[in-house]
Amino acid sequence: MNLDDCEGIPAYNDIFRDADSDDDEEEGTSSDEVIMKRREKRLWEENRNKIMFDYSQISYHGEPASLLMFDLAWKMFRDNNDLLWWAIIGLTEQLVMDKIEQDKYIISASNMQSHVARLNRVDTSSSNTASGMKVTFDKELNLALYRHWSLYDSIMNSRYTACKFKLWSFKGQKRMLEFLAEIGLPLFQCKQKFSAMDMEYRNDVSTWMEDLSDKYKLDKIIYGAFISQCGFKGKFSASDVVLAINALLESIDKEKTITDKFLDALYALSKGEVNAIKKGIDLAKLRLVAIFRQVQIFIDMKQIINPGPFMYAIVPNTTHDSKYFSLPGCLSMLAHFTLEAHVNNTRNRRVTSLPLLLFAPDDSDSNRCIVIGIPPVSAQSPKNFFAKAFEQAAEQSRINISQDLFVESVIYIHKNDQAKFLSALFLLLS
Repeated sequence: MNLDDCEGIPAYNDIFRDADSDDDEEEGTSSDEVIMKRREKRLWEENRNKIMFDYSQISYHGEPASLLMFDLAWKMFRDNNDLLWWAIIGLTEQLVMDKIEQDKYIISASNMQSHVARLNRVDTSSSNTASGMKVTFDKELNLALYRHWSLYDSIMNSRYTACKFKLWSFKGQKRMLEFLAEIGLPLFQCKQKFSAMDMEYRNDVSTWMEDLSDKYKLDKIIYGAFISQCGFKGKFSASDVVLAINALLESIDKEKTITDKFLDALYALSKGEVNAIKKGIDLAKLRLVAIFRQVQIFIDMKQIINPGPFMYAIVPNTTHDSKYFSLPGCLSMLAHFTLEAHVNNTRNRRVTSLPLLLFAPDDSDSNRCIVIGIPPVSAQSPKNFFAKAFEQAAEQSRINISQDLFVESVIYIHKNDQAKFLSALFLLLS
């Protein structure tokens, strides 16, 4: 385990105390000693309650379980390329879904590179080239699903480029087209499927974009990523698979049960199941388009409200895309996209220090809405205080909340309690 993941964990003796020893100590002691012992115990309990309150105020993610399991398999000499790839997907999921800092991703990715090199040595005598999986680590464009989309659509719907160019505006789109023209990419090439582009453009586009990154302030257009090649069938970056798996798990197909969705995602993780991953990628594209469209609406209609200690926005139940945002993963992607877009779109620097709340209708229950809270951009950390804040606001306003998801900063409340809940949070965080 990474020692940084243990940061802030209370000492054992500050939290646990042997109750039997307390009873034993009171036997055969004077009344004054008993009073002192009870006072000492009361002070210890008060200190324990304070420590636990401070500790539980902030929620964050530790090292992904997939990395821990791979490390265990490696130490037992049972590791292989499949386990390695699944570990990489777990790590990349934390990056894509804003669960860890980029610095932590870089450190963990560096540690995984030695395993990639060890398990993916080139063997010219092998006859499994067409069927085996090869994993590499290389520079990668910070563009969502671009190998399986058109470059133009990927740039339009990727959070990083959309926010940098402000692609919700005509001026931003014009600047993006200038960028493509300056690197020498014809628009008709950009608007066709990436796999259908001329070989020269496909091979050199990463280098060309990196060369102009300083001029267009695209300092993160390139990052280090893991890529798998399964024979001659398909080439996928780990982020491609993450987006595909999340889309399969949160499919909006009413005919699929939760079990069906889980099995679809599990099947897509099986080696060589290229068509299953591509199905997830097609669903992921629809989600990304819906997210960008909603962000554009928020900004164009000035629907991001700033009441003081935080900002909030509400997805109306009349929008066609609201069914996507009733699922926590997609809602989280929308929240981070919305916050980053708003920060890039306004001259008010104060918004960088404000967290964001997002409300969306619950597609499975018309009387409920789903709520997520995310930390401010200035925090540069995914550590989240909203789980405890939601709990306290609900208690003070005497409303019921459902806090039963894996991520405690995502809750369900009754739609009629929305205003009361916001007022309680305002008072709590002011």
